Amino acid sequence: MLSLKVNKRTLKGKQNKQLRREGIVPGAISRHKKETINIQASAKVLYPLQKLDHVEKIQVEIEGEKEKITTILTELIINPLNNQIESFLLTEILPQSHVIVRVPIRTKGISPAVKNNLGVMVFSFHSVRLVVNSENIVPFIEIDISKLDQVGQRVLVADLELPEGVKLASAKDAAQTIVTIRPPQKSLKDEIKKGPEVTEEGEEATEGATESTSEEEATS
Repeated sequence: MLSLKVNKRTLKGKQNKQLRREGIVPGAISRHKKETINIQASAKVLYPLQKLDHVEKIQVEIEGEKEKITTILTELIINPLNNQIESFLLTEILPQSHVIVRVPIRTKGISPAVKNNLGVMVFSFHSVRLVVNSENIVPFIEIDISKLDQVGQRVLVADLELPEGVKLASAKDAAQTIVTIRPPQKSLKDEIKKGPEVTEEGEEATEGATESTSEEEATS
């Protein structure tokens, strides 16, 4: 469990720009059946949040307060120009409270189809939305790709093995594809080197467009 020491925040709205100029990041803690607490912390203190690649409990200590609050990170806004944290949101998590978290998906094993150059692995989802509480937080979800030995095989969200007490945030997500084995394609460089084919009559033969290796799926 991570530990985080923060201060209460009095500035709000446009005044938060002043905090950022001073190297302070505005944030908040959303609480279960209680008022949200506005907080702030230095960018240096928040650096561990920026490095998180999984879901983890975060124990927050607010200066001047005796109570420590167990939370998870639910939003982290990063400025793409300077890679600095603009704001953050923590959500209190208790045994009786249920929150929606986006959990990263990791692979285990080796796909025989990919290993034998029969196909390439194309990801449509790198994370999944789950409903959890403080007793069943899932850092990440693993999918076994060692059985993907043929082109066309795929893993659906419905195929995920979820721990007891954990469920999908939306039942519609179950039909979504996480990863698919697609046919390999010739690179553009190979096509350029090869050049156009010439028929016996001396006319250039044109090839049809190749199938895209990426796929887009609507998420609910």
